[in-house]
Amino acid sequence: MMDDYASLRKEIENLENNNHCLENKIKEPRNGLYSMTIKNETLHKELHITKMEVAHNMRWTRSSIMLDSIQKGQSSTRHDMYSCEEDYESFMGDYDRNSLKIIN
Repeated sequence: MMDDYASLRKEIENLENNNHCLENKIKEPRNGLYSMTIKNETLHKELHITKMEVAHNMRWTRSSIMLDSIQKGQSSTRHDMYSCEEDYESFMGDYDRNSLKIIN
């Protein structure tokens, strides 16, 4: 019976040593995965911030383009309106041309 107990004890020691070796082998990749996960989270946050900034800048760009086209449309309308003397006279009636103030 003592021989069985001693052989079981030796078997348990061998299994514990193997278990310890396997845990050490797993530890390194686990640490690498953890650092990669942290880096991935950081990159995800930076990507979200960049997307928000791009969306905000695109709104400004679209607004700027729209305002620019409105301004160009108004200036071309003014130019067309005052390019012809008859149109000017019919538009202004009795007012003097020099008293007209155009607001930009």
